[in-house]
Amino acid sequence: MPRAVAVVLSLAACLWAAPAWAGRLVIQVSARAYLQAGRVQVVLTVVNRGDEAARDLQAHLLYPPVEAASRRLASLAAGGEEDLVLSWPAPAGPPGRYAAVVRVDFSDQNQYPFSTLAHALYALGRDRPSPLAVRAAPVRLEGESVTWSLTVSNPSPQPFQGGVHLFCPRELSLRPQHLSLHLPPRGRSRITAELTNFSALTGAGYPLVAVVEGRLAGGQVSTVVTSRVTLAPRQGFFRRTLGWWLAGAGLLTALWVVLAVRGRRRGV
Repeated sequence: MPRAVAVVLSLAACLWAAPAWAGRLVIQVSARAYLQAGRVQVVLTVVNRGDEAARDLQAHLLYPPVEAASRRLASLAAGGEEDLVLSWPAPAGPPGRYAAVVRVDFSDQNQYPFSTLAHALYALGRDRPSPLAVRAAPVRLEGESVTWSLTVSNPSPQPFQGGVHLFCPRELSLRPQHLSLHLPPRGRSRITAELTNFSALTGAGYPLVAVVEGRLAGGQVSTVVTSRVTLAPRQGFFRRTLGWWLAGAGLLTALWVVLAVRGRRRGV
């Protein structure tokens, strides 16, 4: 029996198929990590909460940067549940806590592609919780791009040196994806990245994942924070400039009242 080193998140992405008649896809993914015989294994439980079947489901490892993929599942019916497994060699780094980020690709009945994310934390040797505090606010994307910001705080009396790794579904893109991070004791840093829409659907929500990891007191520490981006309908020209139209109408109305009053006075 493999030893479970960490049990992780349940991250759901609500995604609507492109054509209205195709139904609705709601794919929920939960992940757990194991360390066995010198290999990391991540088991993903994929559940279809929507009202139509999902097709061609497959999981791909995004982080660490190692080639690993699960089997391809031809179809997952509405209400169905399946496990997808990924495996790769255990890291050769120092003992501590490590992170893995996985993307699950799938499509609707019209072969429109979607994806969602999940992450897992596991320990190599002695587990070392991260002292860092990471916060990421949800994002509302209207138009082509928006800034995603995170705040990383180090309340520890020791300096932190590591990196930040940002991930999004394939319908979106993030720039930059990787940044170096150096925090003095009790230091704080604000991280920003540009989130751009590639093929995401208006009205749908998509998960975002950030991994902050590095060395602290000779050990490996990792923190994972999740956020969400919602795609809002882009406002047209009239809606964007409605305030100016109302202000102009108000000025014209006031001018008409002034002229009308003056005209009456002259008539008297």
